[in-house]
This record gives sequence, structure tokens and C-alpha cells, in this order.
Amino acid sequence: MAAPVITCPACTKKFKGKDEFQGKKIKCPLCQTPFVVTAAHFKAATPEKKPDQAKSTQRVTWNAEDDDKDPYKLGEFDVRARCPNCANLMESEDAIICLHCGYNTMTREWGQTVRTVGVTTGQHILHLLPGIAALLTLLLFLWGLLFFALELPRYVVNTWAAFTDHESIRMWFSGIVLAMMWMLGTIAYRRLIVNPKPEERVKGIEEQDD
Repeated sequence: MAAPVITCPACTKKFKGKDEFQGKKIKCPLCQTPFVVTAAHFKAATPEKKPDQAKSTQRVTWNAEDDDKDPYKLGEFDVRARCPNCANLMESEDAIICLHCGYNTMTREWGQTVRTVGVTTGQHILHLLPGIAALLTLLLFLWGLLFFALELPRYVVNTWAAFTDHESIRMWFSGIVLAMMWMLGTIAYRRLIVNPKPEERVKGIEEQDD
């Protein structure tokens, strides 16, 4: 059982006492005032709840934001490149055109949508024909040059075409053929390697041509 509590009539100081103090004269430990302990000064102590016990009786609700030291994200900065028009993330730091809205950060213009017509197989073959023809002609010229330099001298001996079997004629003929082979090789390279597929045609122009 807890000890009783005595209240001083002079300074109202409360202090613990004993049951045998009732009806006796004692001094207040604070102000040293003597007084007789009566029933009015003598009360049974009521146990007080400790702070931790009082808190334990209350229902505490937990929120995930309580553990966030920076709930408003004031210390975080997003420095990734964003489109100045729609504020979406750009594809990379060096990207110029936004993939979301088509805005060009260099020209400050929006991309336009153009409807095109797909290339058919026939159009693709017609596009490659000049390159194929140039390549076949180049091979033919190569065969002719080798024949002129290696085989022709045997056929023109003691004939009217013997003048062709001369170093100067052979040099000039080889130079002209090599120049033509260079031009044919350039045409074949550009058409078969650099640009092997024709460009798609805009739908409006295709309809006008038809």
C-alpha cells in the first residue's frame, strides 16, 4: 500500500508521511511550520500513472510520412533534361527533339506529321536497276581491259590491227577505261550501298501523280 500524503497548511507543500502521524504535531520539511496532522491534512495517496503508462493507453496511429525526414523533398533536385514545352523527360542529355510532343529545342518548332506511301517491290527493283547496270558494265569493262592487255596482242600479230599492240595505245586505252570504271563504281556504290532503298513518298503527292 502506498504511503499517505500530508499537506502543509502554511505553504501547501505535499510530502509523504506515515499512518501514525495522524493526530501528532510535526514540522513541514520545507517551511518548518509546526502543525497538528488532522484528517483534513491527511489523505491516502492515489497512484499516479507514469508518463510511459499514460502514453501506452492512447491509440497511436502510424503514418509512413512520419519516418520521412524530408516529406516535401526540399533537399532533392532533379537535373535531368526535360522538354521546355511539355516538361517530360528527354530521351538523353543530347536529345534535341522531344518524343512526347515533337518539340524541337533547337528550332523551337513542333514536328509535323506527314502521311507517306510505302515502297512496293517493283519500285524497289526499279530504284536498284541503275546501280545493278553500272556494276555489270564495270565488270564488263574490267574483262575488256584484261583482254586488251593480255590476250589481244596474240591475235593482232601480222594483221592490220598490229598498231594496237603498242605501249602508248595500251596506256591511253587503259586510262580511259579506268576512268569510266571509276564513274560506274561510284554510281553502283551510291545506289546499292549508300541509298539502297527509295524514299517514301508523301501521300498527297502520290495521289496527284496517279
